[in-house]
Amino acid sequence: MAFILLIFFSATLSAQNSEPVEMADLFYREGKIYLVIAIVSIVFGGMALYLFLMDRKITRIEKKINDKYV
Repeated sequence: MAFILLIFFSATLSAQNSEPVEMADLFYREGKIYLVIAIVSIVFGGMALYLFLMDRKITRIEKKINDKYV
């Protein structure tokens, strides 16, 4: 158990000393970060809409099945 904790804490400490992310700085300087945020937002919104519509369809099908057999 102590060995696992030692590995975990050493990995955590080494992760804190990492260099800053240059790609994010580059995107921010050139204004492309807004494009990245927009694309991620569109993808996330599309996935949320898809899940919402699938939930409605499944609820409708469950209601039909329950009405049919009850």
